[in-house]
Amino acid sequence: MLAAHTLLHAARLPSPDAGNHRVLNLKMKKMIALGFEGSANKIGIGIVTLDGTILSNPRHTYITPPGQGFLPRETAQHHLQYILPLIKSKQPQMK
Repeated sequence: MLAAHTLLHAARLPSPDAGNHRVLNLKMKKMIALGFEGSANKIGIGIVTLDGTILSNPRHTYITPPGQGFLPRETAQHHLQYILPLIKSKQPQMK
């Protein structure tokens, strides 16, 4: 997974002007970043707040049958099977 500070730099917002400062600060406090990662044997998501607090970072590992390597089709099927359940079961409770 990408480090939280990498995600935050990628999502940097422009500086607010004097008139919008309070409204924008309130919106920024509620912002989160959602990141996805897939590799040969793992699918995962990361959910972080704008200040870098990690809210969730679940992963699921694909384990091949004994003696068999990672095949692209089977790996893709695994990732498709697990990505939505990971998102739905691990999303933070929003207030």
